[in-house]
Amino acid sequence: MAWKPSLFVGLILITKIDTGKTYFLKDSNKYTFPDSFKFGVATSAYQIEGAWNEDGKGLSIWDYYTQNTSLVGDGSNGNVACDSYNKYKEDIELLKQLGVNHYRFSVEWTRILPDGMINNINQIGVEHYSNLIDGLIAAGIEPIITINHWNIPRSLDHLGGWYNPKIVDYFAQYADLLFNLFGNRVKTWITVNEPHSVCMRLVGRLRNIYNTIPSGVAEYICGHNFLKIHSAIWNIYQTKYKKSQQGRLGIALSLQSYLPMTDSEDDKKAVERALVSAFRWFCDPIVFGDHPEMMVERIDRYSREQGFAESRLPKFTEEEKRQLKGSFDFIGINNYITLRVKALNDTVDEKPTFQNDFAFVEEREKINHDYKKTIQTYSDGFGDMLRWVHETYELPEIFIAEQGYSNSRSINDVDRVFYLQTILKQLWKSINEDKINITGYTVWTLLDDFEWVTGYAEAMGLYDVDFSDPERPRTAKDSARFYQKVVAQKSLSGLV
Repeated sequence: MAWKPSLFVGLILITKIDTGKTYFLKDSNKYTFPDSFKFGVATSAYQIEGAWNEDGKGLSIWDYYTQNTSLVGDGSNGNVACDSYNKYKEDIELLKQLGVNHYRFSVEWTRILPDGMINNINQIGVEHYSNLIDGLIAAGIEPIITINHWNIPRSLDHLGGWYNPKIVDYFAQYADLLFNLFGNRVKTWITVNEPHSVCMRLVGRLRNIYNTIPSGVAEYICGHNFLKIHSAIWNIYQTKYKKSQQGRLGIALSLQSYLPMTDSEDDKKAVERALVSAFRWFCDPIVFGDHPEMMVERIDRYSREQGFAESRLPKFTEEEKRQLKGSFDFIGINNYITLRVKALNDTVDEKPTFQNDFAFVEEREKINHDYKKTIQTYSDGFGDMLRWVHETYELPEIFIAEQGYSNSRSINDVDRVFYLQTILKQLWKSINEDKINITGYTVWTLLDDFEWVTGYAEAMGLYDVDFSDPERPRTAKDSARFYQKVVAQKSLSGLV
């Protein structure tokens, strides 16, 4: 479907932000961000693009699983989603209305390489992303590309997907092509998004469907390959493109805010194990060159006691450690909620599982009727998490690559506005009081979209999308109006 100028103009009239509404926050005048600080929004290809079989695009794993399994709770799929493949020019206009500094989006592997391999390049897909990048730059918005956001070609899934060591080579060839095609215009890259979520949550969901993926084994193979993928992409860029393109690379890692379920020492130690299993698993190798010692010791010991010939946690060679160490310009953090952690009995089960390896369970912080109190808890946890990262790694740069709030679908999303207020206030404190070098903040997400295993049951966008209308019209929410003012002022001054 071609872009329709007449429809586009009509939608802009409908979705134009009303700047007359103001909000007030006590003592907000001091909450001003540095001039260099960047505000943006994020999306991912499968969640918004639709056009699942248009213009030479190949079949992805999410195309296949959503159409052939019970993976998604509401039975929906991303076949059309927000139709952003055909409506990307309208989305650029929404970004211009918001006034954001950057737009983080992902490239759909199967639009560029329908079969997943370098021998078959789809030029129509290349032109689509080239046009999107050019449109963003013309609008004064920096394009930030996520090379992979949870989706791979179904053809590579047939070969073992994330569990096949060859995925590293296929992925590296794909990334190399993207650098060659777009690196003259794109200067910020994220290699992969939330490998922990792929290796844990997606794999866990598929395990429930197929009952053939072994827990306590598959997760570590998946994570090992993701880390080697990241390292391979980093080294390709440094050796082939860094000098001429002068770009920057990082990774987006999921890290929620963790609190012990009780004040017991067992639950406090369980929080340490939760941080290792969720974040340090991936961050330690990239920063220090190897897995955290606790993780290595526990899985090695458990594996021996369970009768395995070797540890279930794959080991890096010395050369792989050398290439991993320091393979980043920045670390992206995706943060959403607060989780309570409770210790389990720290004994070795006969049958291996990831849960047994780390001996804890987690529970989302309970939502009560006073959303202000609940959201304040989230924002306090956000600050605690940033301090922990800063003290643990002393990173030269942190980039908030995703943060968002899920609620019922409503234009008057006062709870999301309040969430953004409290989070941004905490972010300001982290920068100015804790002296943490955080260079950017990215809201998830621009549009209400397909939210993976929950389908369309969750609304996380600054803009509402009417999924019952074939034209998928967008409408600004109160949170879009609020965020537009924050971005314009780089401050919470006069805003609530």
